[in-house]
Amino acid sequence: MKKRTLVRLVATSCAVVLSCSLLHAGVLPGGSEGAVSYAKGKNSKAVATVSTATDPVVLTGAVIQGGNVVVSAQSPAPPAADDGLYHLLAQNVYENGALGKEVAQAGVGASANFSFPLAKNSANSNLFKKFTVCVKRGGVLTPVSSSRYLTNPEVTATHTAPRAVAGKKGLLPAAELLSGNSLKQLGVKQSIYNVLLGSICSRGGIPYTYNGKTYQFSSGMIAQLDYAFSRMNAQGIQVTAVLLANPGDPSIVHPLSRG
Repeated sequence: MKKRTLVRLVATSCAVVLSCSLLHAGVLPGGSEGAVSYAKGKNSKAVATVSTATDPVVLTGAVIQGGNVVVSAQSPAPPAADDGLYHLLAQNVYENGALGKEVAQAGVGASANFSFPLAKNSANSNLFKKFTVCVKRGGVLTPVSSSRYLTNPEVTATHTAPRAVAGKKGLLPAAELLSGNSLKQLGVKQSIYNVLLGSICSRGGIPYTYNGKTYQFSSGMIAQLDYAFSRMNAQGIQVTAVLLANPGDPSIVHPLSRG
């Protein structure tokens, strides 16, 4: 695949994911349950969990296996449940407690495994959900675990490219340096490039369907990024794009949250 095509796919995919999160954040309900913490898991990958006050059930894994999601749990002292079942909920980033959609069940015990479809690229996609175990008490679902996100979403990538580590000399280049060979002459091997989400999420030119919904991206801005990244790649420079949320731009603010 040509670099330009890959750049376009990566830029639009990342922008969709982050803009969706920002849209959800615009309608985030007041209050919260617990706090977000980060810890190192296997292979030194960051694992994000949302801790509650008490966690009788501990989620020990949430991974993609083929076309399914497999969530594993352990409980040294299994909690009481009206129906003797664990109910696994898939939740959006802004949902707390027992909000969300039930995706699997398992018998209450010291250990449990849940398996259900990933449903990538559909309205029911679980790729960016968090998962929480609940039990029924008095007929009401009650959370008994922390929430855990998938730890290997990268296995679903359609296009991948190895990172080039030719050197550590880096620079955030001015636009006028891209047209010549100044960066190469300086021996630059790494570059950081800031991308404002609002500038590429505006309407015009590039439709992108994500989980059954179509978003629009600026063809002009994507073309500029395409040129900048291609110029640097042609000079042997590894580019790291930093996606920045510019809150003043209405294109990334939920309509109900605008002034």
